[in-house]
Amino acid sequence: MKISPLLVVICATLLFPIRSFAVDTMIWEIGTDEAASKGRDNALEFASVGSTTTTFSRILGWGSSYPTPGNTLFLPGYLNNGLTFKQVCTANGYGCQNFFRDFRTTGALNFVVTSPNQTCTDLTLTYHRHGTETDDIIVEVGDSSVTIQNLGMLEGVGTTHQIPIPLNIFGVEVLRVTIQYQGGGNANGHFIDYIRMDADCETTLPPPFPPGI
Repeated sequence: MKISPLLVVICATLLFPIRSFAVDTMIWEIGTDEAASKGRDNALEFASVGSTTTTFSRILGWGSSYPTPGNTLFLPGYLNNGLTFKQVCTANGYGCQNFFRDFRTTGALNFVVTSPNQTCTDLTLTYHRHGTETDDIIVEVGDSSVTIQNLGMLEGVGTTHQIPIPLNIFGVEVLRVTIQYQGGGNANGHFIDYIRMDADCETTLPPPFPPGI
């Protein structure tokens, strides 16, 4: 007796329901985590030349890391109010005058990524930065958004911030993250080292066929 393919699919769905499970997922990451360093040494993977911008925007790929090994990321490594910044120091950090490096600067970073057809919860932004200034972190998923104030801790020392994001992703949606400099503290801007977005994302598997069919 021939068995209809449609009947096989119906039986598989009824007898073996679709299985889903959540896995830790790196949505994107920017920069190289160098928390043991300080000052400009944390930002050497970012662009050393280029004009100052009010907002720097980039579309990212889901699950992608930037920069790729050995390549400079053409992205500002310093957040401030738009003034040109020049740091003079040695490889040991601040206060020296052996050589200089110009950093692209911006008042805000804006990253956009489109999710695949997944459900993601427990979004967390890891943000390694310097300075005592305040940044606003604005996260948008579809039509929902949240703004979180991120306070700097120390001048000249990198600090890592784990920031829970109270939003979820359902299916194909646009995720937008904006980090906007607000000043305060020493009011001279701060270096960026590493930014990463993670979540628990649910992967759906098709049902297996019943044995013998």
